[in-house]
Amino acid sequence: MKRKITGWRLLLPVLSLIGILLANTSCVQRKQLVYARVKTEAGRLASQDTLMPVNPLIRQTYRVQPGNYLMVQFTSRDAAFSELVNGKAMEFQQTDVESTVYYKSYPVNHQGNIHLYLLGDFQVSGMTTAEIAARLEAYYSKYVKDPSVKVHLANHRIFVLGEVRNPGVKLVYDEKVTIFQALALAGDLTMFGRRDRVRIIRESPLGMRVITVDLSAPETLSSEHYYLVPGDIVYVEPARARAADQNRGWIQVLLSGLSVTLLAINILSQ
Repeated sequence: MKRKITGWRLLLPVLSLIGILLANTSCVQRKQLVYARVKTEAGRLASQDTLMPVNPLIRQTYRVQPGNYLMVQFTSRDAAFSELVNGKAMEFQQTDVESTVYYKSYPVNHQGNIHLYLLGDFQVSGMTTAEIAARLEAYYSKYVKDPSVKVHLANHRIFVLGEVRNPGVKLVYDEKVTIFQALALAGDLTMFGRRDRVRIIRESPLGMRVITVDLSAPETLSSEHYYLVPGDIVYVEPARARAADQNRGWIQVLLSGLSVTLLAINILSQ
């Protein structure tokens, strides 16, 4: 007598196949979550300190460009003169609201100039903030003794998108910020973020440039793209496991439907 094939026996191979597919697509391996993976000759992750060579390009200081905003703070022994020169900067010190930065700082126009008291239009494009401060001190020393000028970028903003815990606009107060620091401001990558495919979208004179960075590779630490520039957009690409995780809900509903259907067939066939 032939053995009767029940609905459950038909369902078992299907369930097994779906389970294997889910396991292979939804799991994120530990090695995919590690940054700057330095490996030994045997291919294992190094447990000792590793010294990476420094690329001279990453030590270069950012140079001011049209579209930037600068905070200029002037001090001297002549308080009245200092107040006249400071103008917007003095007003800015009375508030800490980030949105007022644009109103209290000096915009760099398309010609690369800012407009200052006594100086009028002053060329700053292509210069570092330290070079701008030194030139301003040399100029104002004609009017007061021992002037001191501090210049800072007022709109150093980085935009972080994609698979991070807290995406959005990140205001940076340091003129040098690394890609790791920017991601830390965004709460780090989620477990579904691809460490090996992080994109930096950067404006250049020739257009928008897309740079792919592998955070799992130690060579990134000595890359010319290790430091970000104002206005950079950092996008973290999602892994395939993210799609599998999002599809898990409807797959569970499908499996439940199959189970109920085959259970009914099994009961009716008895």
